Amino acid sequence: MTEEPRYRGRGQTMSEWVSFMPNELNDIGVGLYSIIGTGRRAFGLEGAALTDFIRRSLYALVERGARPRHAGSFDEPRRDTPLHYGNDTNAEIVEGVIADWLAAGAPDLEWGDFWFELPGRPKGI
Repeated sequence: MTEEPRYRGRGQTMSEWVSFMPNELNDIGVGLYSIIGTGRRAFGLEGAALTDFIRRSLYALVERGARPRHAGSFDEPRRDTPLHYGNDTNAEIVEGVIADWLAAGAPDLEWGDFWFELPGRPKGI
């Protein structure tokens, strides 16, 4: 039996959630705000444990081919700006996004901040 935290109310382990989450890329993409919220509220994580959860989640996304974008919010026009980190290797993307989030004080984010989508996918938002 695993000692990983389980998703409150659903019972999934973090590893199960992380392995399933990239399937959301087939819809409209995955926002970092959603990953942070899931880590904090569903798994009860903070500090280094939350950062590790985010890192694992982002690696799952970029290994599937997702790339970060800033999409704006529902209240403003879609900016759809690609975000770049170094040569855009998986490690540079993941560590760059985490470094930016930590530099901002590790806040909860809003819709559109560090959005991950598959390149060439029709925009659903």
